[in-house]
Amino acid sequence: MKNKKSASFVERLGALVIDLVIITLCTSIFSTFVVDKDNYEKLTKESSELMEKYMNGKIKPTTYINRASDISYDLARTTGGLSIITIGIYILYFIVFQFKNNGQTIGKKVFKLRVISNDEKELTMNNFAIRSLLVNNILGDLIILSLSILGTKNMYFASSMLVQVIEYGLIFAIAITVLSRKDKRGIHDLITNTRVIKEI
Repeated sequence: MKNKKSASFVERLGALVIDLVIITLCTSIFSTFVVDKDNYEKLTKESSELMEKYMNGKIKPTTYINRASDISYDLARTTGGLSIITIGIYILYFIVFQFKNNGQTIGKKVFKLRVISNDEKELTMNNFAIRSLLVNNILGDLIILSLSILGTKNMYFASSMLVQVIEYGLIFAIAITVLSRKDKRGIHDLITNTRVIKEI
Protein backbone atom coordinates (compact mmCIF):
# COMPACT_ATOMS: atom_id res chain seq x y z
CA MET A 1 0.00 0.00 0.00
CA LYS A 2 2.90 2.38 0.64
CA ASN A 3 3.78 2.70 -3.06
CA LYS A 4 0.31 3.97 -3.95
CA LYS A 5 -0.03 7.73 -3.84
CA SER A 6 -3.07 9.09 -2.00
CA ALA A 7 -5.29 11.44 -4.00
CA SER A 8 -5.18 15.07 -2.91
CA PHE A 9 -8.16 16.95 -1.54
CA VAL A 10 -8.32 19.15 -4.68
CA GLU A 11 -8.33 16.10 -6.99
CA ARG A 12 -11.08 14.45 -4.98
CA LEU A 13 -13.11 17.66 -4.95
CA GLY A 14 -12.67 18.05 -8.72
CA ALA A 15 -13.88 14.49 -9.31
CA LEU A 16 -16.89 15.08 -7.06
CA VAL A 17 -17.81 18.28 -8.91
CA ILE A 18 -17.84 16.38 -12.22
CA ASP A 19 -19.97 13.62 -10.68
CA LEU A 20 -22.45 16.14 -9.25
CA VAL A 21 -22.75 17.91 -12.63
CA ILE A 22 -23.59 14.57 -14.26
CA ILE A 23 -26.20 13.77 -11.59
CA THR A 24 -27.70 17.27 -11.82
CA LEU A 25 -28.07 16.90 -15.60
CA CYS A 26 -29.79 13.53 -15.13
CA THR A 27 -32.20 14.80 -12.47
CA SER A 28 -33.03 17.94 -14.48
CA ILE A 29 -34.22 15.70 -17.33
CA PHE A 30 -36.58 13.83 -14.98
CA SER A 31 -37.77 17.02 -13.29
CA THR A 32 -39.76 18.06 -16.37
CA PHE A 33 -41.86 14.89 -16.03
CA VAL A 34 -42.38 14.54 -12.28
CA VAL A 35 -42.55 18.09 -10.85
CA ASP A 36 -45.62 20.33 -11.04
CA LYS A 37 -43.78 23.30 -12.55
CA ASP A 38 -46.53 25.86 -11.93
CA ASN A 39 -46.89 24.94 -8.27
CA TYR A 40 -43.11 24.81 -7.82
CA GLU A 41 -42.66 28.27 -9.33
CA LYS A 42 -45.52 29.64 -7.21
CA LEU A 43 -44.00 28.28 -4.01
CA THR A 44 -40.46 29.47 -4.79
CA LYS A 45 -41.85 32.93 -5.56
CA GLU A 46 -43.74 32.94 -2.25
CA SER A 47 -40.55 31.89 -0.46
CA SER A 48 -38.56 34.75 -2.03
CA GLU A 49 -41.25 37.30 -1.24
CA LEU A 50 -41.49 36.04 2.35
CA MET A 51 -37.72 36.33 2.81
CA GLU A 52 -37.77 39.86 1.37
CA LYS A 53 -40.54 40.91 3.77
CA TYR A 54 -38.64 39.46 6.71
CA MET A 55 -35.35 41.12 5.71
CA ASN A 56 -37.15 44.47 5.36
CA GLY A 57 -38.71 44.11 8.81
CA LYS A 58 -42.27 43.92 7.49
CA ILE A 59 -43.07 40.67 9.32
CA LYS A 60 -42.11 39.25 12.72
CA PRO A 61 -39.70 36.29 13.08
CA THR A 62 -42.50 34.02 14.35
CA THR A 63 -44.66 34.88 11.31
CA TYR A 64 -41.69 34.22 9.02
CA ILE A 65 -40.91 30.84 10.62
CA ASN A 66 -44.55 29.69 10.55
CA ARG A 67 -45.05 30.64 6.91
CA ALA A 68 -41.59 29.41 5.86
CA SER A 69 -42.29 26.00 7.43
CA ASP A 70 -45.53 25.74 5.42
CA ILE A 71 -43.80 26.69 2.15
CA SER A 72 -40.84 24.39 2.83
CA TYR A 73 -43.15 21.44 3.51
CA ASP A 74 -45.27 22.15 0.42
CA LEU A 75 -42.12 22.41 -1.72
CA ALA A 76 -40.87 19.08 -0.37
CA ARG A 77 -44.21 17.44 -1.20
CA THR A 78 -44.23 19.01 -4.68
CA THR A 79 -40.73 17.73 -5.44
CA GLY A 80 -41.16 14.37 -3.64
CA GLY A 81 -41.18 12.34 -6.85
CA LEU A 82 -38.00 14.04 -8.02
CA SER A 83 -36.39 13.43 -4.62
CA ILE A 84 -37.08 9.69 -4.95
CA ILE A 85 -35.57 9.66 -8.45
CA THR A 86 -32.55 11.70 -7.31
CA ILE A 87 -31.85 9.34 -4.40
CA GLY A 88 -32.18 6.41 -6.82
CA ILE A 89 -29.67 8.01 -9.21
CA TYR A 90 -27.25 8.66 -6.32
CA ILE A 91 -27.49 5.01 -5.25
CA LEU A 92 -27.03 3.68 -8.78
CA TYR A 93 -24.14 6.03 -9.54
CA PHE A 94 -22.12 6.26 -6.34
CA ILE A 95 -22.79 2.74 -5.04
CA VAL A 96 -23.64 0.31 -7.84
CA PHE A 97 -21.76 1.94 -10.76
CA GLN A 98 -18.68 2.73 -8.65
CA PHE A 99 -18.61 -0.82 -7.27
CA LYS A 100 -19.04 -2.40 -10.72
CA ASN A 101 -16.45 0.01 -12.17
CA ASN A 102 -13.77 -1.09 -9.71
CA GLY A 103 -13.88 1.96 -7.46
CA GLN A 104 -14.28 4.65 -10.08
CA THR A 105 -17.00 7.12 -11.02
CA ILE A 106 -16.74 9.18 -14.20
CA GLY A 107 -15.27 12.06 -12.18
CA LYS A 108 -12.68 9.76 -10.63
CA LYS A 109 -11.82 8.39 -14.09
CA VAL A 110 -11.19 11.92 -15.39
CA PHE A 111 -8.83 12.64 -12.48
CA LYS A 112 -7.36 9.09 -12.57
CA LEU A 113 -8.53 8.32 -9.02
CA ARG A 114 -9.75 5.04 -7.57
CA VAL A 115 -11.24 3.87 -4.27
CA ILE A 116 -9.33 0.88 -2.93
CA SER A 117 -9.22 -1.10 0.30
CA ASN A 118 -6.70 0.18 2.83
CA ASP A 119 -5.63 -3.39 3.67
CA GLU A 120 -5.68 -4.84 0.14
CA LYS A 121 -8.90 -6.77 0.74
CA GLU A 122 -11.55 -6.90 -1.96
CA LEU A 123 -14.12 -4.11 -1.60
CA THR A 124 -17.79 -5.02 -1.33
CA MET A 125 -20.97 -3.18 -2.27
CA ASN A 126 -21.36 -2.44 1.48
CA ASN A 127 -18.10 -0.44 1.48
CA PHE A 128 -19.44 1.83 -1.25
CA ALA A 129 -22.91 1.99 0.34
CA ILE A 130 -21.57 3.17 3.71
CA ARG A 131 -19.15 5.66 2.08
CA SER A 132 -21.96 7.13 -0.04
CA LEU A 133 -24.48 7.29 2.78
CA LEU A 134 -22.01 9.54 4.60
CA VAL A 135 -20.17 11.59 1.98
CA ASN A 136 -22.91 11.89 -0.66
CA ASN A 137 -25.66 12.74 1.86
CA ILE A 138 -27.85 9.82 0.76
CA LEU A 139 -28.80 9.02 4.36
CA GLY A 140 -29.77 12.63 5.07
CA ASP A 141 -31.80 12.83 1.85
CA LEU A 142 -33.65 9.61 2.77
CA ILE A 143 -34.49 11.00 6.22
CA ILE A 144 -35.73 14.33 4.80
CA LEU A 145 -37.82 12.51 2.16
CA SER A 146 -39.36 10.28 4.86
CA LEU A 147 -40.18 13.34 6.96
CA SER A 148 -41.92 15.03 4.02
CA ILE A 149 -44.08 11.93 3.49
CA LEU A 150 -44.75 10.87 7.09
CA GLY A 151 -44.22 14.00 9.19
CA THR A 152 -46.30 17.05 9.94
CA LYS A 153 -45.36 20.49 8.58
CA ASN A 154 -43.82 21.62 11.87
CA MET A 155 -41.96 18.35 12.36
CA TYR A 156 -40.63 18.47 8.79
CA PHE A 157 -39.30 22.03 9.00
CA ALA A 158 -37.45 21.61 12.32
CA SER A 159 -36.17 18.10 11.60
CA SER A 160 -35.03 18.82 8.04
CA MET A 161 -33.11 21.88 9.27
CA LEU A 162 -31.41 19.71 11.92
CA VAL A 163 -30.55 17.00 9.37
CA GLN A 164 -29.04 19.62 7.03
CA VAL A 165 -26.92 21.10 9.82
CA ILE A 166 -25.64 17.59 10.67
CA GLU A 167 -24.91 16.94 6.97
CA TYR A 168 -22.90 20.16 6.63
CA GLY A 169 -21.06 19.37 9.85
CA LEU A 170 -20.19 15.89 8.58
CA ILE A 171 -18.97 17.21 5.22
CA PHE A 172 -16.83 19.78 7.04
CA ALA A 173 -15.38 17.07 9.32
CA ILE A 174 -14.64 14.85 6.29
CA ALA A 175 -12.88 17.74 4.52
CA ILE A 176 -10.79 18.49 7.63
CA THR A 177 -9.70 14.86 8.03
CA VAL A 178 -8.75 14.58 4.33
CA LEU A 179 -6.78 17.84 4.53
CA SER A 180 -5.05 17.06 7.84
CA ARG A 181 -4.14 13.38 7.54
CA LYS A 182 -0.97 12.26 5.71
CA ASP A 183 -2.84 9.40 4.04
CA LYS A 184 -5.65 11.83 2.95
CA ARG A 185 -8.36 9.54 4.34
CA GLY A 186 -11.66 11.07 5.38
CA ILE A 187 -13.99 9.87 8.12
CA HIS A 188 -15.92 7.80 5.56
CA ASP A 189 -12.63 6.16 4.47
CA LEU A 190 -11.69 5.37 8.07
CA ILE A 191 -15.11 3.83 8.78
CA THR A 192 -15.06 1.68 5.62
CA ASN A 193 -11.29 1.00 5.69
CA THR A 194 -10.83 2.50 2.22
CA ARG A 195 -8.65 5.13 0.62
CA VAL A 196 -8.63 7.07 -2.64
CA ILE A 197 -5.47 6.77 -4.71
CA LYS A 198 -4.07 8.61 -7.71
CA GLU A 199 -3.25 6.22 -10.54
CA ILE A 200 0.01 7.16 -12.24
